[in-house]
Amino acid sequence: MIKFMIMALALFMPFSATTAAEPAAAAATAFDAGVLVPGSFLSLAGRSDGSVFLLGTDHQLVRLAPDGASSALTLPPVVESKPDDRFCDLVVDGNNAWFCGFAFPVIFALDLEKPAEYQIVRASDPEAAALNLLNLDRRGSGFAIRDADGNTLVLENGKPISKLANHASLLCGMSGEPFIIPPPVPEAASSTVGSVVIHQAGGIFWKAPLPALPRVLKLVEFLGCDDQKRSIFLVITGSGELDSEFTLYAVSAEGKTLAEKKISGPAGLEMQRFCRLSPDGSILLAEKAPGNEPGVLVKKLRL
Repeated sequence: MIKFMIMALALFMPFSATTAAEPAAAAATAFDAGVLVPGSFLSLAGRSDGSVFLLGTDHQLVRLAPDGASSALTLPPVVESKPDDRFCDLVVDGNNAWFCGFAFPVIFALDLEKPAEYQIVRASDPEAAALNLLNLDRRGSGFAIRDADGNTLVLENGKPISKLANHASLLCGMSGEPFIIPPPVPEAASSTVGSVVIHQAGGIFWKAPLPALPRVLKLVEFLGCDDQKRSIFLVITGSGELDSEFTLYAVSAEGKTLAEKKISGPAGLEMQRFCRLSPDGSILLAEKAPGNEPGVLVKKLRL
């Protein structure tokens, strides 16, 4: 069993979930144009108050307030037997943040108002120590996690870890169940065959639109349900490695496409999550900052 030592942080600037009300127009203008954040980042996550959090490769957590103002917190270090202790994904709810990383078989919980040390969320099953975790989201009182092999699992503190069906989405749809999203088959390029999104209980929910040849579907990802009770999907198409196109789709409960929007991709970034649905209903997007300096432009989109 890998042993962890959580070290206290001598100096920190806590984040609070309670902020002064920001003018809606100012907030919209800031994120519509893109908020520039210097640095290199691994993931981003939103909070219900409109804040955005960026997980830095330098173990910094950057918070963008609803008006775009930024502040930073140095995360407590994690010391264990492996040299790479970087986290790769996070989720934030109120004053709590949770982190996962490839090197760790557990989830780290942090109180953002008292960020001196982590609490550990671990499964009761010792076999969970073999997991290589990449992605994280809340699911009820536990967490939905995705490992490096593409498995989707549910972890609740002190309970056995459970594996969902193959190709299950990380997040649940309006039915309360995850979608099953089979990987696209590149050679299936006819107008009647495509990547199909299916309810866990069975039945076709939505077919991702096929691009014109020679482009093919490369990936379909479910981002969650927005504040209008629409299912939001990210679809990636391309004919090679260098011409990928990224499109967001909003889909009704009946499986009808209601809106779509092309977005820039993560070219120049090495982020686990560059596009994510926020609890405030917006879609967060990180783009490579202009110029040669490392950094991102963070935007909020609506479909």
